Formats: sequence, C-alpha cells, structure tokens
Amino acid sequence: MPFYRSLLSLRALALGALVASASCAEGGDTSGGATLDCGDSGAPALEVGTGLLGFLPIDPSGVPMVYGPQGGYHVWVSARAHGLGPRVLVRYGVHDTMSGDLLSRAGLQQRLKLTANAAGDDAVGLVCFLDGKDPLENVGHEVVVWAAIEDACHEEIRAEAETKLLDPVQ
Repeated sequence: MPFYRSLLSLRALALGALVASASCAEGGDTSGGATLDCGDSGAPALEVGTGLLGFLPIDPSGVPMVYGPQGGYHVWVSARAHGLGPRVLVRYGVHDTMSGDLLSRAGLQQRLKLTANAAGDDAVGLVCFLDGKDPLENVGHEVVVWAAIEDACHEEIRAEAETKLLDPVQ
C-alpha cells in the first residue's frame, strides 16, 4: 500500500509541475495567462511605503524593525502603483545610505495581484528580511527602502524612500 500512495504522490507532483510550466510564459510574463490589454492607462507610477495590513507612506524619521517568530528581523515593505498590473512582479529591499551595502536578503521578490483601492493599487505586507550577523547594529542607520514593480506591459518601475531603522517592535 505505501508504494501505491507514493506513486499517487509522484503523479500529483508531476501533474502540478506540468500545470505550472504551462502557465508560465517566456520573458517573465506576469499576466497570469490572461489576454493582455495594455491600453492607455496613463503613465505608470510607483510609491514605496511600509505596512502589514495597508499602505503607509514611509516616515523619514524611521521605520521599525520587527522581531519575527523565527528569531530574525524584518521591516514591512508596501508599494502603491498607478497604471500597472493587476498581476505584477515586485522586487524589494533595504540598503544602507552611506555605504550602499544591502541590509536585506538579496533577491527578495513576489509575484502577486495588486489590491485595488481608491488611492491606487497596493502590494502590502511584504516581509523584507534583514541580513547580517546582528541586524540590531543597524538601528539608527539611515537607509533606503526600495521597491520595483514590473508587469506584462511595462518595464520595471522603481521607487525608493530614505528613512532610519528604529528599535524593533517586540
């Protein structure tokens, strides 16, 4: 009986891989397989922010580091887009203003569907993991929080905001 179950699991895995590969298009298409309508939606624009549940503009006086349940630190990154999406690829991170060193993990990105609202189309609650032996050494440092979005109709649009890292929220 265990062999039969593992064979079923293997078939399900193969079917899942086949479906996933069929839905992916060449060139990083973020349309989700939908017919593209790249009509005139105006000039694309992007604002980077923070916030777990909703978009909050970044306060230049600082954004709090968050102590996560697995013992690491992160900051919440959000983005507000205009004329992009709805399906997008979002890249994001934090780097030190003075040294230019990347303080977040390299390669943070998510494919998602923007949430439409009256103020724009938002991607919220992006976990920006902070790297390094002791991220607390960066408390008070001036940093740049950045986000970049691309969709099937536009090149990457990038936004950044200068701020400071604040003591962790426990």
